[in-house]
Amino acid sequence: MERGEPLDDQRRRGRRSQGQRRRPMPSSHDEASQPLLPSSSSPDQPQADDTSSSMVAYKRHALLSPPALLAQASSLVFLVLVWTLVFEKLPGSLFNGLPLFGYHPLLQSLTLLLLAQSVLGLQPTSQARPQEKRAAFQVHQLVNILVLVAITVGSAIMFYLHHPAGHWQSWHGVLGAALTVWLWLQAVLGAASVWGGGKALGGEAKAKGWWKWHRLSGYVLLPLFIFNLFLGATQTTWAQGNASQAHHVAVGVALVGVAVFGAVRVQAGKLPK
Repeated sequence: MERGEPLDDQRRRGRRSQGQRRRPMPSSHDEASQPLLPSSSSPDQPQADDTSSSMVAYKRHALLSPPALLAQASSLVFLVLVWTLVFEKLPGSLFNGLPLFGYHPLLQSLTLLLLAQSVLGLQPTSQARPQEKRAAFQVHQLVNILVLVAITVGSAIMFYLHHPAGHWQSWHGVLGAALTVWLWLQAVLGAASVWGGGKALGGEAKAKGWWKWHRLSGYVLLPLFIFNLFLGATQTTWAQGNASQAHHVAVGVALVGVAVFGAVRVQAGKLPK
């Protein structure tokens, strides 16, 4: 402290020096070792969770960035293309007289839209914004419940309709069944890694490692699901007999858009080494 310096200047200098000693932001390496769900008891977090502001921040960072908007738009375009074709070619409406088969493409295209929301929502989260990360996880969890319902019912419809003619007759069917099982295992692993502090996986330290594999598994599962949707929308007997080549091209472009714009935001630092 300099002699004769006014007291107000001394206080301002003290506040500036305190600001310069603030703790550095977590690095990507540090974030990779953090659990998916931040602890509400962390001393760095405010005690009161402002849900409204957290959701606003979540939407801004997770869903309203240009790549996220383009990925969502692509998945929505695919859904519109599929639903339009189904209602043009099959009798009845959604709640009246639609053949059971018609609900399969409706549900699988809806699954993609929901799955894209689920993945996009967690991509940009940071341990530096714990309340936003918690909001993203809550949305991720709720959306994935809908994903599991949609893909399971959609797959069960085709399993039922093929009986007793036989199953596993096409790559689309085989891959679809495998992806349905994979998605359930993915959900179980994700839940086990965060619920109860990861006790089901041997504690928090081990659960952190499994969580990174859960993330990587999701990044592999999504493009495989997109590829299987392409097979179903362009290569199956029904699609080839009812959809034009222009429709096939439009479907392909929309699916590529989901894959590309979703991949743009993948953070390698959050994946297993």
